[in-house]
Amino acid sequence: MNLNPIFKQSASSPKPLTTLKPDRKDRSDKKHDMKFPVTPAQKALIRKLAVQQGMKGRETAFATKLLIEALSSMDGLPEYDYHDTKSYMHVKPGQLIYEKVFALAVENGLSERQVVTRLVIHSLVKRGNRV
Repeated sequence: MNLNPIFKQSASSPKPLTTLKPDRKDRSDKKHDMKFPVTPAQKALIRKLAVQQGMKGRETAFATKLLIEALSSMDGLPEYDYHDTKSYMHVKPGQLIYEKVFALAVENGLSERQVVTRLVIHSLVKRGNRV
């Protein structure tokens, strides 16, 4: 009697093959989580404005609102310096807004993160805030 399973004489049964499930359709209201770098002053400003708008604790929703405002009133992609500060905020745009951001990124040879940063900062400046 062998205790080592390698030396067993009995044949092992083959494992059944698993079939791949067909791809499921994405939800039409799916959100895309995108993050963008902010300075501590910009982060504080966005939080302050969110509270003033009655969106306390919902900075992501407010930043998403800023992104949508910037896209709707945009003449061209604004020029702002992009610096990765390692401190991020998030936006969660829907599919249509995400596709617009992606198209702008491809068109201008930038990353999606750079486009989002430029648009959100532009929206803050347009509201009369100093960034």
